[in-house]
Amino acid sequence: MKKLNTFGEEMHGDFKERNRATGIVLNDKKEIILMNLTNMYFHMLPGGGVDANENMEEALHRELKEETGANIEIISELGIVVENLEQRKMKQITYFYLTKIVGEIQEPNFMPDELEQGYQVEWYSIDDAIKILETENDYEEYIKQRELEAIKEAKKYLEENNL
Repeated sequence: MKKLNTFGEEMHGDFKERNRATGIVLNDKKEIILMNLTNMYFHMLPGGGVDANENMEEALHRELKEETGANIEIISELGIVVENLEQRKMKQITYFYLTKIVGEIQEPNFMPDELEQGYQVEWYSIDDAIKILETENDYEEYIKQRELEAIKEAKKYLEENNL
């Protein structure tokens, strides 16, 4: 998968590496999901960490089902974003996919920490999602920049493929 961007200085020495699978989920109106973390005052794309017993696509399907209630089909790989999170001594690699909903959406199955953070599923046009992220304050290192990279890549893919 192609690299979209790298944030932070290359890390050396002792650090943890974490892989994440994240989806840009399209509905039939060409809207995408942003997760509104209402108690944290920011938005992000649905997705999360890859468990030891999963491959990237299995993690993507599981995470999107848990967080959005949607079964999805992958349209395209979009790329990866590498975050060198020096404060947390972690290199985080997020694999982004453009996906579409298959079948009926169910209720999300949020984890306790997601409930505490006030997760809500919200639908926006791609342009509105970009505007929301661009105007929000940064919450944590690179989240906003990471999500914007992927959404802009999805917009480009959709335009180039007349979708």
